Amino acid sequence: MPQNHAEPSSTEAVLAQLAATLDSGSATPLYQQVASTLEAAIAEGRLHPGERLPSERRLMELLHLSRSTIRIALGELIGRGFISATHGRGNFVQEPPQRRELRFLAIEQIGTSGQIAPSHYELVHAAEQEARTVTHYRYTRTAEELRQTLLHPPEDCHGILIFRPPWHWEEALLALRPKEVPVPFLVVNRDFSGTRLSFVSADHYTHSREATRQLLAKGHRRIGILSGNSAFGYVRQMEAGYRAALEEAGAPPLAEDRLEIPHFDIDTAVEAAASFLAARQFTALVAAGSYPTHLLRLAAAQTGLHIPEQLGVCPVCEPYIREQLPPHWPAITTPDRDVITRSLRALAELARGHASAPLQELLPPDFYHPPCPTPTNT
Repeated sequence: MPQNHAEPSSTEAVLAQLAATLDSGSATPLYQQVASTLEAAIAEGRLHPGERLPSERRLMELLHLSRSTIRIALGELIGRGFISATHGRGNFVQEPPQRRELRFLAIEQIGTSGQIAPSHYELVHAAEQEARTVTHYRYTRTAEELRQTLLHPPEDCHGILIFRPPWHWEEALLALRPKEVPVPFLVVNRDFSGTRLSFVSADHYTHSREATRQLLAKGHRRIGILSGNSAFGYVRQMEAGYRAALEEAGAPPLAEDRLEIPHFDIDTAVEAAASFLAARQFTALVAAGSYPTHLLRLAAAQTGLHIPEQLGVCPVCEPYIREQLPPHWPAITTPDRDVITRSLRALAELARGHASAPLQELLPPDFYHPPCPTPTNT
């Protein structure tokens, strides 16, 4: 009986989901994206052993890719043992091969930022199963300790993750030649575009630019910014996005509308933020980062300022910080879950030799925007 194509098969449904995730602008080639995602679908049981894959022509239609890209991706999967090719019959899903579990070392700096505890451990644990990896943590105090760990990793280490390095680590990383490090390493949530370093990061520039545009769209023309230590590259990127949005709107930023708080003495920082809010001439404010958002919440409570009734705000922060804010505060949140999942996947690709460095990816923001007020006189 001829097959009824009115409804897609389960295999085609999986492929349709894959098509929606493909990113032609990514540093990862499309054939690698296809191969990695199909491999994960087979390993997770969403594609079953014995299932026949659609023909190359049908794959081209479903994925909107060229025949050469499809053939390279299928060749990758055949080489890894995830599908088999039978002449005259097509390509069939195989039982996923047993593969070694990768052990990663995650390097972090000791301490918290302004009494904000790290939030990524549960996300890393959730991503480990998907990437078939195990992550161990090493807390490191100095840039020299970081350098020595990279140059001399533990014998059972297959790759190194570097979580949100502080600014003095950034200089040490840029001074390294990746070939000096015996295992692949990848930076998490810091943008090293234009370098030889592999990273997966939120697009900090776009985050703050979009936050500022959200406020401009509500009619605000004088918008302040509360930011952290500009020694950090990501803080400079966020400030650059804020300035770009204002300049595009013909409302260049003013020096008195910016407050940088480079230290982490929480009481002093809250007092500085409260004074900044009390003296404001702006009608809206971008809190550029989780720590500035944390300060803004405390300073607003200390001054009795009602946000957004008296001041339009658009914080840029991590999801767990957003959960601590009043529900009527708009926010742009960093895609932490995607950053960590893609970081582990990318490092696994490098460790297994399925990709070449550098792998670099910037992820767009997530939006949470309840109604934002129109400008009011201060």
